[in-house]
Amino acid sequence: MSYMIWVFIGLFSYGCMTGILKIALRDIPPGVALVVTNSVLTLAAIIWAFTRNESFGPHIKLDQPFILLLLASVFLTISVISLYTALSRGPVSIVVPIYAMNMAVAALIGFVLLGESISLVRISGIIMAAGAVFLLTR
Repeated sequence: MSYMIWVFIGLFSYGCMTGILKIALRDIPPGVALVVTNSVLTLAAIIWAFTRNESFGPHIKLDQPFILLLLASVFLTISVISLYTALSRGPVSIVVPIYAMNMAVAALIGFVLLGESISLVRISGIIMAAGAVFLLTR
């Protein structure tokens, strides 16, 4: 399957998840919700990796890729805890669009650190996304 199909599956699933999570957070504290949802995620990830015959051993060593993976894990943890806390306190229609601006941060990292091509169209897309978030949060 093309990466674009996976992107749209992820986009739809993540959107559904945040709406359903917001409802659950009415009665369940964010920390409990985080443990449950990420336990299911972890179990699914383990099963997925094993069904793809991905071996863990060769990758668990203190080299640069593994240290970067650990650093990414720290940022993911901060991100998800922040999202769950924000959703438990604020309206999903404001929290999620602002949270989704993480794509602008990722795009900037792609441009500046990863050498991905910058174009007027891509910059315009980021500006329009920021404008959309501004309008959605009014």
